[in-house]
Amino acid sequence: MSRISCAPSTASSCATARSRRSDGDPPMATERRIERMQKEIRRELSRILREEISDPRLGMVTLTRVKVTSDLKAATVFASALGGEAEWRRSHAAIRHALGFIQQALARHLETRYVPELTFAYDSSIEKSVRLHKLLDDLSKERAARASAGPPRPADPIDAPDDTKA
Repeated sequence: MSRISCAPSTASSCATARSRRSDGDPPMATERRIERMQKEIRRELSRILREEISDPRLGMVTLTRVKVTSDLKAATVFASALGGEAEWRRSHAAIRHALGFIQQALARHLETRYVPELTFAYDSSIEKSVRLHKLLDDLSKERAARASAGPPRPADPIDAPDDTKA
């Protein structure tokens, strides 16, 4: 990739030159722009699903994160549903059915030339987190029960090592 330097008088032509890479593809978005786009898509999709979709199959869906490609042309929306994976499948069917409407509603809100093509994926991290917290809670209760049972009993003399032999 060649470096472009611009004199102040040619700044507008340099902006055009910078807008395309040497291979003819549009430039990749900056990391900050991608993060901003991801947050905006997540916020707006949450609103659209909550306020504009009336499909009875759509349950309590939580959008956990959005991953946008560096060219801003595609986005994967990770979501979970209250009720687990089975509830997600029902909600996902409703989302797929309304995907065209969702894309259009998102396009009306985003101030970009193109709206990323959306793909929705199940995010099991919330379920895993709940299971992990339950395991930790169970371990904590088990420790508390052992501590309240008193000091450990001495080992059985039959199993104890014989120190008299030497």
